[in-house]
Amino acid sequence: MAVIVMGSEATRYLQPWASLPFLALTVLPGVEFAARGISRRILAWLPARESIGTLRAAGVVGAAIFLGVVCALTMPRINATVSVVDADLRCVTDWVDASGRTGAGLFWTMRAPKAYAADPRQIVQVDDQLHAGSWLANRHDAVNAQVTFFITDADSYPFSFPDASPAGTMDVISCGRYAIHDFYPVVAPLKPAER
Repeated sequence: MAVIVMGSEATRYLQPWASLPFLALTVLPGVEFAARGISRRILAWLPARESIGTLRAAGVVGAAIFLGVVCALTMPRINATVSVVDADLRCVTDWVDASGRTGAGLFWTMRAPKAYAADPRQIVQVDDQLHAGSWLANRHDAVNAQVTFFITDADSYPFSFPDASPAGTMDVISCGRYAIHDFYPVVAPLKPAER
C-alpha cells in the first residue's frame, strides 16, 4: 500500500487487496470450526466474559500501533528508493530518445526503458528469434517497425539473426547493466508475433 501512496500506478500492487477478502471467505468455515475448540480453551482461563471485549480492543489497538510503527520505519526507505532515478536506465532512455530510431529487446530487459522512454513506441518487445510481441495493452509498436538496435542485459538470451546478420556492423554502447547494440543503418527484419 505504501508503494501506491508514494506514486506507483502499478495495479499489481492492489491485487492482494482485491483477492484476500474472497480468499478469507473460502477458508472462514474451517477456521471458525477450529476456532470454536480453541476459543473454549481460551475462555476457560479468562476471568470473565466481559473482559473479552477489552482484550479484542487491546488487540486492535496493538495491531494498529504495530502497523503505524512499521509504516513509519519503512516510508523513508520507500520514498528514497522511489525518488532515485537509476543512472543505467537514464543512460538507455537518453540514448534512445536522442537516436530517434526504433530498437528492440526481450520483455524483462526492455520493460523499464520502454516505460521511461519519451516515446515508448521506440522500443519493441521481441523474443530471441526476433518475433514481435505485444506489450501491455496489446500495443502494436512492432507494426512496420524499423529496428536498428537491441537493448540487452546480463540475463538476455543471444538474438538469432537471419542470414544478413547485422552482428558484424554493431557498435556496443555500454549503459551499466544494459548494453545497446547499434547496427544502424542495417534494419533487423522482425517476424510476426507467435500466437
